[in-house]
Amino acid sequence: MFEDIIEIMTYALEQTEDGKVRKGNCRSIYDMYRELNNLHSKAQLVISFLSREIYVVEDSSEESGTEKWAWWVNKQIKEYENVKYKLFYKVTSISGYAKQKVLDSNFLSKSLNGEIDEYTTITYIDNKQRLHIYKFNLVKENCREFRHFDELFTKSTVDLSEPKNKELIINMAKEHKEIMKKMLLQLETFMKSECEITNLFCIPELEYTYR
Repeated sequence: MFEDIIEIMTYALEQTEDGKVRKGNCRSIYDMYRELNNLHSKAQLVISFLSREIYVVEDSSEESGTEKWAWWVNKQIKEYENVKYKLFYKVTSISGYAKQKVLDSNFLSKSLNGEIDEYTTITYIDNKQRLHIYKFNLVKENCREFRHFDELFTKSTVDLSEPKNKELIINMAKEHKEIMKKMLLQLETFMKSECEITNLFCIPELEYTYR
C-alpha cells in the first residue's frame, strides 16, 4: 500500500551516500526528513483505521456499517496522500548529483501536476470493501516529462472483504511503516554527520547597512 514511497525514498537516500549530496543541501535533506516523519505518522493512522472492525448498528444495514468504515479509512488515506505529494516535491529539491533530473522528470512533470496534486487522492476503498491502489511508477532512465495517467500509475485492486486479503494488506503496510522509520534514522545519521545547525536555516544570514 505504501510500496511506491518506499521505492522513491530508497532511490533518494542513495544520493546521500558517497558524498552525492553536498553539505549545502542540508536544508533540503531536513525538509525531506520532516515530510517523511509526517508521512510516517499518517501511515500509522491509515493502518489503525484499516484494522478496525466493521460494526453494524442495530436497526441499520450492513452496507451502512461498511460505508462508514470505508469513509473513515478513505479520510486517512487522503491525508496520507496529501503529505506524500508534498514529499515528492521535497525529494526533487535535493541537488548536487548527476541523477537529479530523474526526480525532476518524475515529479515536476506537467502530466503529474495536471492529473494529481496534493489535494487529490486516487487510492481509495469503495462501498464493497475493494481497495483500489494506484502505485506511482518511478522511471529511472529516459523518463519523459509528459506521461499519460496510465503510465504514471499501476492500478491493483484487493478485496478486503476477504479476511486473508485484509490481513495481508495490513501486514505489508506495517512493514513499509517500519522501513520509513529506518529511513528517518538514516536521514538523522546523515544530518548529524554532515550538517551544522546553521545549514538548516531557511534564509542565509544577511548583513544590513544602515545610513
